[in-house]
Amino acid sequence: MINGMHLTLFSSEQVTEQIRKFFRDVLNLPSFDAGGEWLIFRLPGELGCHPDENKRDVDPAVPGLGFSCDDIDRTVAELKKRGVQFVQETQDEGWGRLARFRIPGGLEADLYEPRYR
Repeated sequence: MINGMHLTLFSSEQVTEQIRKFFRDVLNLPSFDAGGEWLIFRLPGELGCHPDENKRDVDPAVPGLGFSCDDIDRTVAELKKRGVQFVQETQDEGWGRLARFRIPGGLEADLYEPRYR
């Protein structure tokens, strides 16, 4: 029985270290060293499969990365204090509220407060 999912973000060694530091030190995600300074971030999660409503040319091999929270206004304010750059301010999407931020290496991720819990 499958009991979890592992998502790997591949990048250069330099960018990988920047991403690890961002997740660990800026987002404060819980992690452990799996050996050789390979950080693993343990998070509860979900897997969604959705059509691209914005009609972007999306490579299906590249996953959309998102983080959920209970209070998006408070979380956005905390992350901005830590220097996180938001590329989309909070919007109401019907199913919840969504903002988008930059991650080192040219990546972006969603931050959302779902209504469907």
